[in-house]
Amino acid sequence: MRTTTWSCGLLVGAAALAPLCLRGVLIAEKLGLPGVADVGGVVSDLAVAAAFAALLILLSRVSRLLAAGALAFWALLHYANYENALALDALASYADLRFLGDETFVRGSALWISSPVLLVGLVAAGALLGWLLAPRTGGALRPAGAALAASLVLFGAHALWMSGQFPVGWRYADFLQVNATRLWAASTGGSEHLASAAMTERLPALLANLDGEPITPLGHPGRNVLLVFIEGLSGAYLPDNVRAHETFVGPRMTRLNELSRQGLSYRTFIAHQRRTNRGLYAGLCGELPNLRGGVPKMTSYLDGGTRVCLPQVLRDAGYRTVYLQAAPLAFMLKDQFMPLAGFDEVYGHDWFPDAYVRSVWGIDDRSYFEQSLEMVDRLQESGQPWFLTMLSVGTHHPTILPQDFERHKPIRFSRAVSYADQAFDGFVRGLRERGVFDDTLVIITSDESRGISARRDEVTAALTQSWGFLVAMVPEGTRMATMEPFGLMDISISVLDYLGLGGKGAHFFGRSLFRTYDAGRYLFFGNSNLHVVGALTPDGSLVYCASSLYGCRRFGLEEGRLFASERTQLVLDPEQARLVRDVIRRSVQVQRAGVKPRVYELVMTPEFKVPRLHPSLIHGGQYIDIKKNQWLEVEIEFDAIGGTHPLEFDHYLGTTGEKKRRFSFDVRPGETLRFRYTFRAPRDLHGVRCRSFARLTAPPEMLLRFRKARMTVHSVGERPEPGLVVHQHETLPTASIDP
Repeated sequence: MRTTTWSCGLLVGAAALAPLCLRGVLIAEKLGLPGVADVGGVVSDLAVAAAFAALLILLSRVSRLLAAGALAFWALLHYANYENALALDALASYADLRFLGDETFVRGSALWISSPVLLVGLVAAGALLGWLLAPRTGGALRPAGAALAASLVLFGAHALWMSGQFPVGWRYADFLQVNATRLWAASTGGSEHLASAAMTERLPALLANLDGEPITPLGHPGRNVLLVFIEGLSGAYLPDNVRAHETFVGPRMTRLNELSRQGLSYRTFIAHQRRTNRGLYAGLCGELPNLRGGVPKMTSYLDGGTRVCLPQVLRDAGYRTVYLQAAPLAFMLKDQFMPLAGFDEVYGHDWFPDAYVRSVWGIDDRSYFEQSLEMVDRLQESGQPWFLTMLSVGTHHPTILPQDFERHKPIRFSRAVSYADQAFDGFVRGLRERGVFDDTLVIITSDESRGISARRDEVTAALTQSWGFLVAMVPEGTRMATMEPFGLMDISISVLDYLGLGGKGAHFFGRSLFRTYDAGRYLFFGNSNLHVVGALTPDGSLVYCASSLYGCRRFGLEEGRLFASERTQLVLDPEQARLVRDVIRRSVQVQRAGVKPRVYELVMTPEFKVPRLHPSLIHGGQYIDIKKNQWLEVEIEFDAIGGTHPLEFDHYLGTTGEKKRRFSFDVRPGETLRFRYTFRAPRDLHGVRCRSFARLTAPPEMLLRFRKARMTVHSVGERPEPGLVVHQHETLPTASIDP
């Protein structure tokens, strides 16, 4: 018995090895030395490890191999959280499991391993310890019960310690404990509503306000508009912004900083959420994105969205509207959303023939900006006013840049920021040579903010993940820097205000960047990675809420310095806190389960060229919710044209937290694939998605001509059998198919 008890105690230590080791590495890399906040994290790690050890003891009675495998997987889970905290300063979330079904994300980011030796060492140590320490004799219930009791005591100690904390970031708790708590506390639903109407009903002041005093001449119909989003950049990367807020320094963009001095620069600019699809939606549609979880509005827009976005307004006013990004369009459904939002032409990484570096995420920034000048030339030569929106990808994790660029810098992201700075500077020089600044409103901003890692100041570090930047260059040459707060949702009404079309944007949210206002306002933001939400208030204070479990706090800001390293805690105004929480709750678009089917077209162009031997993503990135007893119908039909060898076609259906289902087909040249299935939900499901890949078995390239590719969510009608049912699965000679 003594031997069994001793080996079981060692199993508890083995379960704690990976979380404690990785926490120590994170502290060393990000903080240097531990602080008070890390005490809670260590206690949480021990509590979770003790609970897992109880399970491990029971598993070991079944098989030593099972115990070894479980402990190895345990180490792998915590390493995944380590990578997430390293990149995002946030704990890994169960909500992000849906991205593991997306090849672009998996190949582009998830498989990027910053420390292979650490990963292999911990997994191997876990497997070895699980094998060696598994109890071989004696009962398992008593030691397992003891481990569970120890876990409960540690959880109680952690809860007592947390009662006085305001937890933001990765230091306070083990990610498994946090995820279990969030699952338990998560709302099971909400009243159906249209988010824009629900928010403005609660706070009418969100709607467009053009009452401010102009800071530059306005009313220029027919002027061109260039809107550039640089992936993930923060206001903390412009030295002038850092000095204005008297805060921590991030990677420096000296060239962009110099450009900001030549135009209008906004020191306090808010990126309302993390993730590209939320930032682009806010900027292009003049509305707050979902500030908590939920289906992104860019995705729900495909379900018959009627909001008129900026590209549509400008197209109706006679503009040629073009969207051009460096990444694949299928990810996050931008290939479908952008045309619906009003863009005449939509192009992704396939538009660019050359690249210094190309990855799954797209092309490097230098290649992107150099070749984008060709698009500018085309638009300039068209003789029609134009609106061009651009999105780079080089600074997206894990970044895209030449290996030998500034190799003396130890931090890869800092190198990527410097590379983007130089690349964009070359783009600006190209615009000047073409005279673009003479007749074009140019706005440079970011879709989201990666922020900075502020040592021992989690609140500031979290806030910088909401610190965007915006620089506007107007042909009039107006120069000014302002601390007045603005956000991404203000861009749409601002563009219309500058062009003299403000009357067409009454439905947009926000204020004009080209005016100054005497009174303050509520300006909202959220961070789904960190599970925090907040708002600047009309009185100039900050209301900041760390999830539903720890409540809100109110801070006073000295001279409006939202991102300063010092702030004063004030007495919380309950009415302000209620309003902030209410608007943020209403910001989440609740999909309505009506009788009309929701139809999602999976491909926007009928032809898809398969150029290479490794898998090419045809469609993917959409994440929808399905209510209990609704069902999904997927129909795919295409002709295989050209080529001389069979093509491998793989289709996947997945839901958050469940194993994905795969369908594979070999399609020969001259054949037509017909495929149809239904999936009836046994319960409410989140993050349902389907995606398809094609891969050549040998050159030359093949063309897929789609007759049908759609996903439909049904609420009424003849219900199919529960679960997944394949109704059609066949390949036929194309000549035998009726057109």
